[in-house]
Formats: sequence, structure tokens, C-alpha cells
Amino acid sequence: MEWLFHILLTVIEVSISTGVVILILLLTAPFFRKSYASKWRYYIWIGLAVRLMIPVNFSLPAIRMEIAVPVAQAVTATETAGDGIPVMLPTGQSEQRGSWFLVPDIVTVIWFTVFVCIVAVHIYSSLHYKRRIMKNGTYVEEEPVLRQLSVLKRELKINRKITVTTYCGLASPMVIGFFSPLLVIPDNVYSEQELFYILKHELIHMKRHDTLIQFLFMAAKALHWFNPLIALMQKAAVVDMELSCDEEVIKGNSYGERKAYTETLLSTVNKQYKRTNLLTTQFYGGKGVMKKRFQNILAQSKRRKGFFLLPTVICMTLVLGMLMGCAVTETETLEDAEIQTERGREVAPKEVVSEGSQPEGNQKPGERLPLSEDAMELIDVAVPFSTAYFAGDKEEMRKYLADSFEGDIDVYSDADTQLTGMTALKGLEDIGEVKIGDTYTLSMDCQMTGMGEGFCYLTMEVEKQEDGWKIVFYGMER
Repeated sequence: MEWLFHILLTVIEVSISTGVVILILLLTAPFFRKSYASKWRYYIWIGLAVRLMIPVNFSLPAIRMEIAVPVAQAVTATETAGDGIPVMLPTGQSEQRGSWFLVPDIVTVIWFTVFVCIVAVHIYSSLHYKRRIMKNGTYVEEEPVLRQLSVLKRELKINRKITVTTYCGLASPMVIGFFSPLLVIPDNVYSEQELFYILKHELIHMKRHDTLIQFLFMAAKALHWFNPLIALMQKAAVVDMELSCDEEVIKGNSYGERKAYTETLLSTVNKQYKRTNLLTTQFYGGKGVMKKRFQNILAQSKRRKGFFLLPTVICMTLVLGMLMGCAVTETETLEDAEIQTERGREVAPKEVVSEGSQPEGNQKPGERLPLSEDAMELIDVAVPFSTAYFAGDKEEMRKYLADSFEGDIDVYSDADTQLTGMTALKGLEDIGEVKIGDTYTLSMDCQMTGMGEGFCYLTMEVEKQEDGWKIVFYGMER
């Protein structure tokens, strides 16, 4: 689950950085529509959608965003009168281990479940709709339609077989299907000119594989369902897909021919409009979209090509992504409980008073002596091992056991008692200069419920090996 949560964090980073670019593009859309060809805006949306589907980010040490994740746990900090390193640990560690779903896990499960459901619903509805059309539709066999189709296929250099189907009740012509797209037209009577423009428009969609690109937009929207800017991007991309397809249809045509094409589009407006599956192209996209298409088709001004626009936007997206980072910090629900830790524990301070030690030089009585470097390394072995022992996590314990350890890995299994705090780690003060093969004995003082004021002790025999400190033996004493 942890790896999926890290993917979610990266998705959030990508969503924020790409969302900034999307917002800029949406705000400047009127300018770009007047100045640049629609196909370049369409390519930009495709590039952004691809970026949104790649949960990989390269961060620079600049802007870093911290996401606070509340973790419900209590903390016990006990200072003992005896010698040893005072230890502050989450008391609910073993209880949390048994309860798998914490706040990050719940957030991750919700995000991933919604993503899978959105994708599954769209795929199912698209396949179901296509099956219904193939079952109830009629394959076109009229000679004028097939002749027109053949001419347009040669003009557009399309070599694969194209199947045209009529379907009663269809609002407008469309292409449906990902790998074997089907060209569907309503069961209406069209003039030769209308049929020419309808077929050419849909064949251009098929040539550009626009249904697959529609799937890409849908998947990006599903992956980033928490970001409304991605939904706005998907809507804008569909509009620019249709505008760019219109531009291909009328390329090199006179004003009269462009006007005739708008009349063909207008004839679809007069027919009943129904919302169709998202993963289709559609000749008629609603009155608001049709108005933009008419303005784009009849525009007299020549638009610039956006050769530099696409790489500029992609570079801007990547740079923003590199500057953006997400980090997770856990906020405790208990006031004044500050755990500055790795693996969920704090060892403080890095000094200890040895039993029977005498002040030396300017050292005052009771002043703590500094621990050796090896003693500090042992803290990073003994504390997480002890935590795993009481939590029943054998896999975590195995990381700290020596290869020579024999027998089963035992964990704490007394059902009548429960760990309330690890109070002190003893034996570190005896560690000075260490050589490979040296062994020492450590003792972790633990307070348990059901034992009154008593303590139990987890004794660990540790050995310095070439790859660091390893535990060769351990046992519980009461």
C-alpha cells in the first residue's frame, strides 16, 4: 500500500504543476483561437494528457509542498531513574500494525477505487453501445455511399477497411471503438454534398485515431478526478479536436465551400440531440460548440502555425513539475507530542550517564557523557527491532537479525498485557571502540499494562558485522 501512496503523491505533484499550465491555457484560449490553428492546441492537450498519465517527477530543491496527514496515536515519554537512553515511542504501534488502514491508506484506496471505477464505467458503456449498434444497426450497401467512401479513402490515404453502419435514433454521425472503430450515421436521407462532408469529417477522425485519444483524455481525467482543471482540459480538448477536424475538412476550400460545410453542420442541429458516450467522436457537439465551429470555419484571417507553441508548453510543464515536490508529514492528535523520528521513534538525547561514572576534568556530577558512533548506530537497530517484536512483525525483525540466527522468530504474545511505553535502552554506555566480531548486550526497558508499576526487559545480544550491527540472540525477561 505504501508504494501506491507514493504514486498518489507523485500524481498530486503532476496534477498541480500541469494544472497551472492548463489554467494559463484556458484563460488565454480566446487569444490562441484567433491566432493559432486548432490542431496545435489539440496537440498541446494531447501532450498534457500524456504528461498527466505518467506519475514520474524530477524535483529540484526549490518549492516543496508538505501535506499533513493526521495519524491517531498516543505517546508515552517516561524518564527513568536508572541509567540508559530515554526512549519516546508511539504507544499504539502494535495496535496500528494490526489495523492496516490508516489515513494515508484510506486516501489512497479511495483515489484508486474512484479511478478504476470511472475507467471501467466508460469502457463498459462504450463497448455496450458499440455492441448494440452492431446488433441493431444496418450495414450500408448503397452504391452512392460506398463510392463516396472509396473516393475519400484514397484522398485521405486510408488503406484499412472501413465499415459504415446506419443506426435508427442516432443523433449525429460518429466514430465509436478503439482498435476497430465503426463509422455510424443516423438512418436519415442525406444529399450527396452532405454525405461527402459527413464521411470526410468522420474519416479524418478515424485516420487520426481520435477515439483512442478520447480514451487518453478520459483516463487522465479519471486519474486526476480530484482536480477540476483536468475536467476542464478534457472539455476544451474535445472542442479543439472537432475544430481541428473541421480545419482539415475545409483545407484549401473557398468561402462558398466552407459555407456549404456549415450548412451541413447546421442540418444536424435541427435533429434531436442526445448525449452520447464520451469515447466517441460526434459530428454535432451541442449549440455552444457548434457556434465556435461556425466561427472557426468561416474565419477569413489566416492563423499562424504553432511550431514553437507545443515545445514551449511542454517545457513549461516539465519545469513546473521539477520545481514542485510533495512531502508528507504526520501530525499527532495528542497535544504537545512531538516525535521527530525515523521509523516512528525519537531517541533523546544523544548522551547517557554511565552507572558509577565519575566526573572527569570540567565535567559536572550527573552530566551525560557522549555516546560513541557505534552506540548511535545501535539505537537504529535496537529500537525498531523492539518495536517490531511487540507489534508481532516478523518480517521487520528479520531485517535486524544476523544470518547465523537459528530457530523460529518469536514475537511478544502475552494477550493479558500490552505495551504502553519503551522507557530506556541500556548498555550503550559500555560501547567504545568496536571491531568486527565484538558482541555486546543491550536491554530495552518496557512498561506493560496489567503489570502495575513493573517493567519487563527485552534483552538483545548484538554483534558488529561487516554490514553493520546484527542481533544474534534476544529474549524477554520479567
